[in-house]
Amino acid sequence: MTRTSCANTSCNFFQTEDTYEPYAEYVDDRWLKDVFAETKILAGLGEQEKWYSLLDNPTKYQQLKERVDLRFAPQNKEFFGSNDAGDAGAGYQERQER
Repeated sequence: MTRTSCANTSCNFFQTEDTYEPYAEYVDDRWLKDVFAETKILAGLGEQEKWYSLLDNPTKYQQLKERVDLRFAPQNKEFFGSNDAGDAGAGYQERQER
């Protein structure tokens, strides 16, 4: 399965980078390699084997493979009041009445 985007900000930043090396003098290179590889893997960019070899944790690839990202539409409300109407509230109310 090819993924076209990922959730974190660094992912968006590293999608267009060819290497992590220019940033290695500012950030721990082990962490940097891991984030860079995760970015490329989740975005489905380049040679996946190359990115797997950069991961610091051997089980990290399996975790990434099984990962599920949820995205909500930007127009959805972020906060709901206790009196706001909605399906989730109705379901909760029905359970309370039983």
